[in-house]
Amino acid sequence: MIDAARPLPPLATEAREAGPIGLLVVILLCIAVAFLARSMITHVNRVPRSFDRPDDGPRTDDPPAIDADPAEGPSGGPNGGPTRSPPDR
Repeated sequence: MIDAARPLPPLATEAREAGPIGLLVVILLCIAVAFLARSMITHVNRVPRSFDRPDDGPRTDDPPAIDADPAEGPSGGPNGGPTRSPPDR
C-alpha cells in the first residue's frame, strides 16, 4: 500500500518519442490501405457483371448421356477399366 502513494519516475526520452512515431506509422498504414482500396475498386469495376455466354441458341457443350449398367459401377468394369468379354478358345 505504501508503494502506491509514491509518484512515478519521469519518462525516458525513448518513451516520449514513441508516441509520435507510433502515430506516424498508423497514419502511413491508413494511407496505404486507402490506396489499396482504391486500386481494388478500380480492378473490380473492370470485371464484367456476368460471365454467362450470350444466348446464341442451344448449348452444344453438354456432356453426352452415358448408357451404363448401374450394376457395373460408374466406370464400367472391375478396377475402373472397361468391360470386356473373355476371349473365345
